[in-house]
Amino acid sequence: MRYKLAGKALLALLVALVAWEGILEVTTIRTTGFQQHPELGRILNPGLYVNGQEGYGITKIYAEGAIAQPFPDPNETAAARKAEYRILFLGDSYTEALQVGDQVKFFRQVQTRMPELDSRKVMTYDAGRSSASPAHYAYLADFYKKRVDPDAVVIQINENDLKDLYGENASYYATKDGDSYKLVFNEDFVSRNAVAAKLQAFYGLLRLSVVRVGSDHLQKLLEKDEAAPDDTKSPDFTPQAGDEQLVSWIFGILKEKYPKLVFVFLPQIDFQSLDGEQQPGYFEEMAERTAKEQGIPMLNMRRDFVKAYQDTGLPAYGFSNTTYGTGHMNSSGHDLVSKAVANYFEGR
Repeated sequence: MRYKLAGKALLALLVALVAWEGILEVTTIRTTGFQQHPELGRILNPGLYVNGQEGYGITKIYAEGAIAQPFPDPNETAAARKAEYRILFLGDSYTEALQVGDQVKFFRQVQTRMPELDSRKVMTYDAGRSSASPAHYAYLADFYKKRVDPDAVVIQINENDLKDLYGENASYYATKDGDSYKLVFNEDFVSRNAVAAKLQAFYGLLRLSVVRVGSDHLQKLLEKDEAAPDDTKSPDFTPQAGDEQLVSWIFGILKEKYPKLVFVFLPQIDFQSLDGEQQPGYFEEMAERTAKEQGIPMLNMRRDFVKAYQDTGLPAYGFSNTTYGTGHMNSSGHDLVSKAVANYFEGR
């Protein structure tokens, strides 16, 4: 009798887990898993990625980590290539934009708002990747130039992106090399999720939604007391003597490697305290100054985001299932960025 009861309990648990897995995959999280690409490093597997933990978005992932739209046909004809004006979008999770649907992502909206440029059909390509930094974009420049052959490149950066240049807990980072710096590809990188990184043998289980949700909750508990130092506006943040030199170096590398480079800067904004004038962030000021010195156009979204909030009451960041004003860009933010980018190219 005891064994029968234990068997029934185990069966009931398995049935519940299977049912809960299906519910979570539709409503909360469904990952495609990851693969190790010989040139790109750790990228998402092709498939449908469902994210309902922040906002709600269903994203189609294509080969080589392309987001929402595949990279160009590698066997295309010369005539087909000449008929397109290609814009490559690089960035971190704000460009990857798993929080919103494919048609909402700002790179796709640019293509919709600007169907033609220089008498050619505009095609936009998204190579955004969570936790990426300018070191990532610089290291992979040769791959993207060969694979996408862009006519222009838009790189999205934010306050913590530049801070993350130092982070060795990433696929790519910069390190001191004599009087200059060098780029490093960390082939052993697994995940910034401490739970996943420590349990590498079980990393594949994160593809199961029930395991993923539990792991994410545990990770948030572990990070609860360590969240403040990640914010460059936190009193715990300490600028380093070489920050300016490093930012100048990486901007110079990006300008050298990418044609018709444009930066889009996403600022940190306290949408709850807009009565007083907010000061730009530490890296925001540095990025604006350095981009100007090196002749790199930079679209800082601060004014657009603040004005839109004052006019509509809707912040550019946050969702109804998280906290408005914080986190990743919502549809309002993507709309504003797409307008700024399209206006820049049409007015150049």
